[in-house]
Amino acid sequence: MICATLLSIVGDNGVLDDRVDDLVAVATEQAFPQWRAFGTIYRGWVKAKNGDVGEGISLLRSGSAAYRATGAELLMPHHTALLARACHRAN
Repeated sequence: MICATLLSIVGDNGVLDDRVDDLVAVATEQAFPQWRAFGTIYRGWVKAKNGDVGEGISLLRSGSAAYRATGAELLMPHHTALLARACHRAN
């Protein structure tokens, strides 16, 4: 999970996209809802950065809601900042 956060900060979207796919697959297979939500957030960020801003914002919002539903709060300020940056891209 921390790897995804660091990759989002440094802007390495190609590697982030690969890691997010792996994270979501393993989290889904092993039934880890918090990690799946985390992966959804970063999948949304990658989509927004790659030009699919509408889908990216949708994934950022749904991932954040799912993440909070697990009781998690760690890194929510960063996730909210990603959503704000995606919304800025959408004008």
